Amino acid sequence: MQHNIFKLPTVLAILTLAATLAIPAFANNVKNTSNSALALPRQQVRIWNEGQVQLDSVKVTAVSPAVSNTALPATITATTTWGSTVFTWSIKTSTKTKFVRLPQTSAAEPAVSVGDILSVKGTLDTSQTAPTVNASWIRNWNSVLINKTTFRGTITELDTAAKRFILVDSGLRPVRAPITVQASDNTTIKRGNNEINFNDLLNGEPVSVTGMFNSATATLQATEITVKAPKPQVWNGVLKSIAGTTKPTNLVVTVNGTDHIVNVATDTAVLNYWWNFANLTDFAVGNRLQIFGTLLPNMGPLPVIAATVIRNLSLY
Repeated sequence: MQHNIFKLPTVLAILTLAATLAIPAFANNVKNTSNSALALPRQQVRIWNEGQVQLDSVKVTAVSPAVSNTALPATITATTTWGSTVFTWSIKTSTKTKFVRLPQTSAAEPAVSVGDILSVKGTLDTSQTAPTVNASWIRNWNSVLINKTTFRGTITELDTAAKRFILVDSGLRPVRAPITVQASDNTTIKRGNNEINFNDLLNGEPVSVTGMFNSATATLQATEITVKAPKPQVWNGVLKSIAGTTKPTNLVVTVNGTDHIVNVATDTAVLNYWWNFANLTDFAVGNRLQIFGTLLPNMGPLPVIAATVIRNLSLY
């Protein structure tokens, strides 16, 4: 019986050709990132006759132990996927392996984590039966996932203790899905042109946020948060109830058949019909009121007005 014997260079050449031919066949399964924040290389596998290997856009599925500047050597498991075909690679690192990642990444942080996208250069370990690469160079493409970006949307799930909220799409691009906005003590926060504190933010407010956005985690580390200042308006209504006669307090005023809560701050001007100062003690249910202020974001079952001036048209 005659056997065909293939030497290693021949096998590697065949594998290289197979990998190269596989790319166009499954091109429709490779996500096009040309118009996104990602600038990933095309997914490919290259193996040269000399045993040199280059893997592009492989996805990390396991790391043991955690790969950092102080925890080497380590083994990374990563996959290359075309359609239903999955190639699993064992990538061995050493103290000589060069890692390319974000300049601002701390040396104590993992250089590679599960879910990261890598490019790898090295040599094929022919002593192993499973595809194994002794890595000389690893590029973590998650570094290009992080860039300075501005989003516009609406505040939801506000967490003042953690200085965090979820930004949802307001219909204005580029926001396409909810993202987590994380603020810090160094974040500049404004409502209109006035600086405010994080605790002054409200759910439902339209905002513009700028910072470093990580597409992998959909998280933005905010450097600037700007709340769109609401435009002052005038409402005419009838006093339905008053919580107290000492500022700050609130009123319930019926405007065009709809009850509104009117917040009366310590600096809200309270006037009579003749525009002279008046006292809340003189207010009575049924009085006709004219209110100058801004409508706050939806905070409950009733609309809320932050009043700057309340004029009682029933007081002379």
